[in-house]
Amino acid sequence: MSTTPRDTTPLGPPTRTVVLLHEMPDASPIPTHLDWLLELPLHCRPDPHNDPNSRSLLAFRLKDGTDTRPDRLQPSITLSADRLDNHRALYLFHQGPLPPPSDAIPLGTPRGSLTRLATGEIHWKSLSENQLEFIARWPLTEGHLLRVHEYAATLTREPESAAWPRALPPGVLARFVLVTHKP
Repeated sequence: MSTTPRDTTPLGPPTRTVVLLHEMPDASPIPTHLDWLLELPLHCRPDPHNDPNSRSLLAFRLKDGTDTRPDRLQPSITLSADRLDNHRALYLFHQGPLPPPSDAIPLGTPRGSLTRLATGEIHWKSLSENQLEFIARWPLTEGHLLRVHEYAATLTREPESAAWPRALPPGVLARFVLVTHKP
């Protein structure tokens, strides 16, 4: 094991993150779930000019449940997260029925409704196709007090296996494992 301290220099200023409850229509093959959206650092965005249609949000689908809500995670938690296509920046603020798609989804296809559960910020440490490291900070209100809940996290892509392409649900690009620890 190396005794060299890890570089903790952030990859630019903090970016935004949001947890959304995505309620799906009854006929959908995808159950209601949580969407965790993490804004890319400025130098990694496809359009650094904050276009709301820019696909500048990393998107992960989590099972719906209080034990999987990113704003409530504690250190030493491990859970699975399904990587989706990058989402449009407008989802940082949108609530209600999903807006019309900007891609190949046929118009009129019911896509459900969104409810914002939490907003926070991400302090990026490293970012690659297979691994993301960051510190997540979530403001919490307790009575009249405001405090910040934070944890460090690593999201690592699960290795592909012979069954991997068939095992993923529709729309999922890869499966990641999230491990949280103290910052």
